[in-house]
Amino acid sequence: MLVKSNYQFQIALENAKLIVENNYIEYQIEQILNDIKNGITISKAFENTKLFSPIVIRLLYTAQQTNTINLVLSNIVNIYKQKLTKNIKHFSTSIGPTFIMII
Repeated sequence: MLVKSNYQFQIALENAKLIVENNYIEYQIEQILNDIKNGITISKAFENTKLFSPIVIRLLYTAQQTNTINLVLSNIVNIYKQKLTKNIKHFSTSIGPTFIMII
């Protein structure tokens, strides 16, 4: 079961690499894939990129140990969606007064 999960995870990463337009992110995904193919754990492969917060790395580690990678990935997506929403809200709140000062 775990091997099947890792295989599906690798396919998902391969597909993500194909649609990413940022060369740096594409390179990091390639590094993650290489690490996983060389036997490094998913959490360690993600940690090596220095792209993800410690909480994400811990969640990935726990997911590997409990074979709940799909569930945990959904949680990680929600974390980043909330973070993005918060940043957009903060940006839009701060940009308004700036435009008023310019006008």
